[in-house]
Amino acid sequence: MDSVWFLRRNSLHGAVLHAAGARNVVAQDITGTPQLSLERLIELDPDVVIVMHSSDSLTETDRNQLLADWRGLTALRAAREGRVSVLNGKQLYPAGRGIVRLVETLRVEIKRLQR
Repeated sequence: MDSVWFLRRNSLHGAVLHAAGARNVVAQDITGTPQLSLERLIELDPDVVIVMHSSDSLTETDRNQLLADWRGLTALRAAREGRVSVLNGKQLYPAGRGIVRLVETLRVEIKRLQR
């Protein structure tokens, strides 16, 4: 993993993240591609990492591989403390009323990871 995509604070998903009670580790508004180098991610050191995968058909093997990849980044506090998860499905990228459900999905997952 050389770089990672993230939710821009100044985007619809950034607003969802905020409404779910989270603070985006990338604290400034950005334009362009929301991508961070691995080095920058380590500098920012997020408390929680939620990997959002758009596929409804993510296999358990693929989910476990994603988790293993992230948990292997032990320079990250989230990885060391077991606060990494994978959510998947088209409902993570909704339009309309689906946004409200996404806020609740993220709120529940964030609380679960912070225990």
